[in-house]
Amino acid sequence: LSVAGLGLGISLGGFLWVGLLWIFLRRRIGSLDEKEIFFAATKFIGASLLAGLAAWIVLRILDNFVNMRTGIGVFIQGTGAGLAAIAVYIAIGILSKCPEAATFWQTLKNRLPWSRVAPKEEVISEQQ
Repeated sequence: LSVAGLGLGISLGGFLWVGLLWIFLRRRIGSLDEKEIFFAATKFIGASLLAGLAAWIVLRILDNFVNMRTGIGVFIQGTGAGLAAIAVYIAIGILSKCPEAATFWQTLKNRLPWSRVAPKEEVISEQQ
Protein backbone atom coordinates (compact mmCIF):
# COMPACT_ATOMS: atom_id res chain seq x y z
CA LEU A 1 0.00 0.00 0.00
CA SER A 2 3.00 2.30 0.44
CA VAL A 3 2.01 5.93 1.10
CA ALA A 4 -1.73 5.22 0.83
CA GLY A 5 -1.33 2.59 3.55
CA LEU A 6 0.13 5.21 5.87
CA GLY A 7 -2.92 7.44 5.45
CA LEU A 8 -5.26 4.48 5.81
CA GLY A 9 -3.50 3.34 8.99
CA ILE A 10 -3.66 6.80 10.55
CA SER A 11 -7.37 7.12 9.66
CA LEU A 12 -8.25 3.70 11.04
CA GLY A 13 -6.28 4.43 14.20
CA GLY A 14 -8.18 7.69 14.61
CA PHE A 15 -11.54 5.93 14.23
CA LEU A 16 -10.49 3.30 16.77
CA TRP A 17 -9.37 6.01 19.21
CA VAL A 18 -12.66 7.92 18.88
CA GLY A 19 -14.60 4.69 19.44
CA LEU A 20 -12.65 3.85 22.58
CA LEU A 21 -13.01 7.36 23.96
CA TRP A 22 -16.74 7.23 23.25
CA ILE A 23 -17.07 3.98 25.20
CA PHE A 24 -15.10 5.29 28.18
CA LEU A 25 -17.02 8.58 28.25
CA ARG A 26 -20.37 6.77 28.05
CA ARG A 27 -19.39 4.54 30.98
CA ARG A 28 -18.46 7.58 33.06
CA ILE A 29 -21.31 9.94 32.13
CA GLY A 30 -24.15 7.71 30.97
CA SER A 31 -26.33 8.49 27.98
CA LEU A 32 -24.79 10.82 25.41
CA ASP A 33 -28.00 11.27 23.40
CA GLU A 34 -26.60 9.32 20.47
CA LYS A 35 -29.74 9.82 18.38
CA GLU A 36 -29.29 13.59 18.29
CA ILE A 37 -25.56 13.25 17.59
CA PHE A 38 -26.27 10.82 14.73
CA PHE A 39 -28.77 13.18 13.08
CA ALA A 40 -26.42 16.16 13.47
CA ALA A 41 -23.52 14.17 12.01
CA THR A 42 -25.71 13.10 9.09
CA LYS A 43 -26.57 16.73 8.37
CA PHE A 44 -22.90 17.77 8.54
CA ILE A 45 -21.77 14.95 6.26
CA GLY A 46 -24.50 15.72 3.73
CA ALA A 47 -23.69 19.42 3.79
CA SER A 48 -20.00 18.65 3.36
CA LEU A 49 -20.63 16.43 0.35
CA LEU A 50 -22.83 19.05 -1.32
CA ALA A 51 -20.31 21.81 -0.53
CA GLY A 52 -17.56 19.70 -2.09
CA LEU A 53 -19.71 19.15 -5.17
CA ALA A 54 -20.36 22.89 -5.43
CA ALA A 55 -16.62 23.60 -5.17
CA TRP A 56 -15.86 21.04 -7.87
CA ILE A 57 -18.51 22.50 -10.21
CA VAL A 58 -17.15 26.04 -9.71
CA LEU A 59 -13.62 24.76 -10.33
CA ARG A 60 -14.72 23.23 -13.64
CA ILE A 61 -16.61 26.38 -14.68
CA LEU A 62 -13.79 28.80 -13.79
CA ASP A 63 -11.27 26.56 -15.54
CA ASN A 64 -12.72 27.79 -18.86
CA PHE A 65 -12.32 31.47 -17.97
CA VAL A 66 -9.00 31.83 -16.12
CA ASN A 67 -5.46 30.96 -17.13
CA MET A 68 -4.41 28.12 -14.83
CA ARG A 69 -0.74 28.62 -15.73
CA THR A 70 -0.52 31.82 -13.70
CA GLY A 71 -0.63 32.31 -9.96
CA ILE A 72 -3.51 34.77 -10.17
CA GLY A 73 -5.55 32.28 -12.21
CA VAL A 74 -5.06 29.55 -9.62
CA PHE A 75 -5.89 32.05 -6.87
CA ILE A 76 -9.12 33.16 -8.59
CA GLN A 77 -10.21 29.57 -9.21
CA GLY A 78 -9.42 28.48 -5.65
CA THR A 79 -11.10 31.51 -4.09
CA GLY A 80 -14.22 31.09 -6.21
CA ALA A 81 -14.50 27.39 -5.41
CA GLY A 82 -13.88 28.00 -1.71
CA LEU A 83 -16.48 30.75 -1.47
CA ALA A 84 -19.03 28.59 -3.28
CA ALA A 85 -18.39 25.68 -0.91
CA ILE A 86 -18.68 27.90 2.17
CA ALA A 87 -21.91 29.47 0.90
CA VAL A 88 -23.49 26.07 0.17
CA TYR A 89 -22.38 24.65 3.53
CA ILE A 90 -23.80 27.59 5.50
CA ALA A 91 -27.02 27.65 3.45
CA ILE A 92 -27.64 23.94 4.03
CA GLY A 93 -26.91 24.36 7.72
CA ILE A 94 -29.43 27.18 8.03
CA LEU A 95 -32.08 25.45 5.88
CA SER A 96 -31.77 22.23 7.89
CA LYS A 97 -32.25 24.29 11.07
CA CYS A 98 -28.92 23.24 12.52
CA PRO A 99 -28.44 25.16 15.81
CA GLU A 100 -24.69 25.57 15.21
CA ALA A 101 -25.32 27.24 11.84
CA ALA A 102 -27.85 29.62 13.38
CA THR A 103 -25.36 30.55 16.11
CA PHE A 104 -22.62 31.08 13.52
CA TRP A 105 -24.88 33.29 11.38
CA GLN A 106 -25.98 35.37 14.38
CA THR A 107 -22.37 35.84 15.49
CA LEU A 108 -21.38 36.88 11.99
CA LYS A 109 -24.24 39.40 11.79
CA ASN A 110 -23.25 40.89 15.17
CA ARG A 111 -19.67 41.42 13.98
CA LEU A 112 -20.59 43.46 10.92
CA PRO A 113 -19.63 47.13 11.26
CA TRP A 114 -23.17 48.43 10.74
CA SER A 115 -24.90 46.07 13.16
CA ARG A 116 -25.81 46.96 16.71
CA VAL A 117 -24.58 44.45 19.24
CA ALA A 118 -25.83 46.32 22.28
CA PRO A 119 -28.59 48.94 22.54
CA LYS A 120 -27.46 52.56 22.54
CA GLU A 121 -29.25 53.30 25.78
CA GLU A 122 -29.41 51.18 28.86
CA VAL A 123 -32.78 49.66 29.63
CA ILE A 124 -33.44 48.89 33.28
CA SER A 125 -36.63 47.15 34.22
CA GLU A 126 -37.78 47.43 37.77
CA GLN A 127 -39.01 44.08 38.98
CA GLN A 128 -40.00 43.71 42.58
